[in-house]
Amino acid sequence: MFTPTAFNMTPDEVMRKKAFTRIVPANFLAPLGNGLTESPDPQYNEGSLLYTSPSQADFMREFDQNAHKINSEAYYPNPISKDKKTGKYYVRKLARVTVNLPEIFANQRTSFLTGSDTDIKLLSNGKSQSMQDRLSSFMEGWAWHDMEVAKYDLIFHNAVVGDAAILFYLEDGKMGWKRLSYMDGDVLYPHYDFYGRLAVFGRKYIVEENGNAVTYLDVLDKTWYMRYRMDMTKNGAWVEDDVRRHGYRRVPVAYFRYGEPFWSGAMCDVDQIELALSQLCENNRQYALRILYALGAEMHVEATMDGRPMQINSPDANARVGFLEPADSSGSFELQLRQLIKHAYQAAHCVESPELKSGSDMSSLTVQMLYEDVYSKSLNDSKVFQPAINDLVELFQWGWGIETGKPSDYDPTVFRVKGIIHPYIMKSENEEVNNISILKGAGGLPTKAVANEAYKLGYGTPRNYEDWKQEEHDALVASTQQQQAQQQNNPVASSRNAQ
Repeated sequence: MFTPTAFNMTPDEVMRKKAFTRIVPANFLAPLGNGLTESPDPQYNEGSLLYTSPSQADFMREFDQNAHKINSEAYYPNPISKDKKTGKYYVRKLARVTVNLPEIFANQRTSFLTGSDTDIKLLSNGKSQSMQDRLSSFMEGWAWHDMEVAKYDLIFHNAVVGDAAILFYLEDGKMGWKRLSYMDGDVLYPHYDFYGRLAVFGRKYIVEENGNAVTYLDVLDKTWYMRYRMDMTKNGAWVEDDVRRHGYRRVPVAYFRYGEPFWSGAMCDVDQIELALSQLCENNRQYALRILYALGAEMHVEATMDGRPMQINSPDANARVGFLEPADSSGSFELQLRQLIKHAYQAAHCVESPELKSGSDMSSLTVQMLYEDVYSKSLNDSKVFQPAINDLVELFQWGWGIETGKPSDYDPTVFRVKGIIHPYIMKSENEEVNNISILKGAGGLPTKAVANEAYKLGYGTPRNYEDWKQEEHDALVASTQQQQAQQQNNPVASSRNAQ
């Protein structure tokens, strides 16, 4: 069984990657499957699919509205006309309109996935003070190293270019991380073992050195980090530039591939919206103004210097002068655009911001129903991205153990924690505070959990395990002293206790 490593793969072998694809219709119309059959037990038909292979550069062009197809003259050409008098040809520039719907779709779905902090759960025995101390330290490190930002970067860059990674590293006993994405100029090459675990990870990038662009290839496996440099003096051959241990027990990369941008299913609708808007603007420019007509045997027109008619005279008694009103197509255009925009949002599993008809706060359930499409998709995507969150937590856990000088305390086999994504939904602050108060009063939340939730809302400060034990101890002592004082002031109760 072949297991890829940084030493048994050449740079050319590392720089291989599964293409991004989109399914396209068949080239011919045919019945489903093999058509009609008389056999009671027909053979299974595997079928075949046709794909296009868009690049990540194509995804970037879809994300940036300035690079949309409508701005390409190959897709929407300018008309060419010939001047009959001069015989010269001229190009008439068409109106072109772009919309930033792909950016809106990516931002909305990313916000629902990353709007709530990662829910870190302690799976080990959480009743001991030692485990609570480790969890408090873990959460402090998670916040200090901006791991929520790392989670956002991983998901957002997947939303735009289809894959991304977070690289963890150790330097001078401290842990750090770096985002890797095509948007930053990185081309990523993951390679897996037989069981689907990341075995080798490659990253190609360009660095400017002394005014020259130098191409590098980083290769990591579970032990080693290797860097190759493209040597242009040797006809672009790859030369080994650096080899060292990276300090992790596995490939120190949290890589995830969503496979397509978040707006992928709606891009055809976006193209049609931009085409319709451009045609609408061109139609208004050509026909929005009324057209003057004059009918008669002879016409004498007096005009201003810029050609506008001031007076029209004719000796013909049957002569007529008037205006042609342009056809009113606003209703059909409005219907077309409204339906296209609606379908685009549905295809991207997003929701237009609803118009609020009341100034009062709405319940979270009402808001959730208004955003049902994007919320339900976020519930599914939270499961899709869970392996990436597991990698982030595991790699951070090991790095934090090294940084604190206690790697054995944060060993995953001893200190077991799990991060979970909960889709975000907008809530009223008053509703959240009331929910916390109700749960606290019903005994459903301990004081520590209440304070943690309140801190997320901007109330109070984070507190450690000793503070909570001291608070419980003080409350118990105060309650005991109060009971003793009541008994001393009650002679009947005192005599009963004496008996």
